Amino acid sequence: CQRQRRQTAITFLGHYRDEIQLPNTHPAQIARYYKANYSVTISITPSMLTTPNGVQNISIHWYNPQRVSTHDWIGIYSPSNSTDDQYLDYFHITNGQQNGSYQTRVWNMRDSYQARYFTENDATQYMLRGVSNEATVIAHQPLQVHISLTNRSP
Repeated sequence: CQRQRRQTAITFLGHYRDEIQLPNTHPAQIARYYKANYSVTISITPSMLTTPNGVQNISIHWYNPQRVSTHDWIGIYSPSNSTDDQYLDYFHITNGQQNGSYQTRVWNMRDSYQARYFTENDATQYMLRGVSNEATVIAHQPLQVHISLTNRSP
């Protein structure tokens, strides 16, 4: 018998989630097994991230010409070659929106970002329906300063 467990989670990007979930039924744990043709258009803007002060806002835009469920969700990934269950954060599509935008901030992870759209196939299966472009972080940006004192210091 599977029991429901209640937990409060904080995602990598700092969103609070109060979830009730059954063990092993989280969307990302299931989605990696069910991939389909990409029928959803999804993109991240800007595609080149300058990440001033180590952080930058991005917008994720999507268009789904098919049936939209309130259980459809978009995952945010870095690096972009992460497996489907290694998302940094995710959000659900609300109100059955066929198209829309979602703005969030990302940190300079010194690697690219990607968004992926998953749609509910039935009560326990999710299918990958769209993969965005890569949002690339411009390399060689200083993120912190190091001060070193030596015996030659005044």
